[in-house]
Order: sequence, then structure tokens, then C-alpha cells
Amino acid sequence: MIDKSNVESAVYGFFLEKNVTVAPDSAVLRDGILDSMQILEFLMFIEGQIGSEIDPGVVTVANFDTLEKFIDAVTESFDVRA
Repeated sequence: MIDKSNVESAVYGFFLEKNVTVAPDSAVLRDGILDSMQILEFLMFIEGQIGSEIDPGVVTVANFDTLEKFIDAVTESFDVRA
């Protein structure tokens, strides 16, 4: 089962590997932490870490407002699928 801690671990693990400091309230798009190509790399990394595909409906600008919002949206999408 995929829970919030799995998603958090994958998300923060991505930035740790890139040596980029982020926080739950980091706005990765608005602040330019990730560009469009890096978003794809980010999503593929998370999918590889959690072993499941992220629902494309979760990948919205609104859900990238903060990392915490993205983590919650991804986690909720798996709760709905279960």
C-alpha cells in the first residue's frame, strides 16, 4: 500500500539526490526549482520509488503550488484507487 510516508520519502529523496534544499511549503514551479523537463524527471523518479504510476489528473499546476500539496494530492489519489 502506498501511504503519505512513501510519497514523502520519494519526493524528498529526489531533491536530496539533486542537492537541492526544499521544504513542505516550497513552490517548485513558481520559485523555479523545477522546470518543465525536470518535472518529468521528478515524476518518473517518484513513480520508480513508489512502484506505481501517478494519476495524470494529479499533475496540475495547482497541485505543485507547494510540495506538501503535491504529496497530499498523490497520496489521496492512491487512497481513492484502493
